Amino acid sequence: MLRAMPPKKPIWRARIWQQILKLSHAWDRAKLAHDILIFDEGYVQAVGSLALLNGNANRAVLETMLGDVPVADLTIRVLAPRATVAARLRRRMEREPPAERLFEADFEVNMRSLSVFKTISDILALSGRDVLCANTSSKRSTMKSAQAVERAIIARYMLSTTEGERRRVEQPSEAVGLHGL
Repeated sequence: MLRAMPPKKPIWRARIWQQILKLSHAWDRAKLAHDILIFDEGYVQAVGSLALLNGNANRAVLETMLGDVPVADLTIRVLAPRATVAARLRRRMEREPPAERLFEADFEVNMRSLSVFKTISDILALSGRDVLCANTSSKRSTMKSAQAVERAIIARYMLSTTEGERRRVEQPSEAVGLHGL
């Protein structure tokens, strides 16, 4: 991923490399789990961050990169009003110690993430991936979005549980059939 879209600054490259490495290890461990696991910032976030830190949010490059990363069962895009994002970002940046600011992109780069992630969301939806947009512009929309996310997760859990139980039932009977030959 880093070779396809390297961040402009070496310090950003080191930071995102470390994040992608940790994500890869966590993803590999998660594949072995039977529980529901939620990644706050997964591969879609990593692709978006690379696009921002590289300065290239070219749709074709994003499509290629998204096609090369592991696919989540469900991608949730959290939508917040631009003014809310800007205010939260300013507060976060003001609270960071000066040394940590070296690792961060500036305000304008961070705000460009809104359009980059809109493009990514469109690409994912067109590619057939399950993308759910959670709107947080009001208490009502936040509640409705939380309920939609809950229903989507439960539906996927029920589907995987049913398939898992079917596999557990079918595998022993197949094994018994083989022993009888």
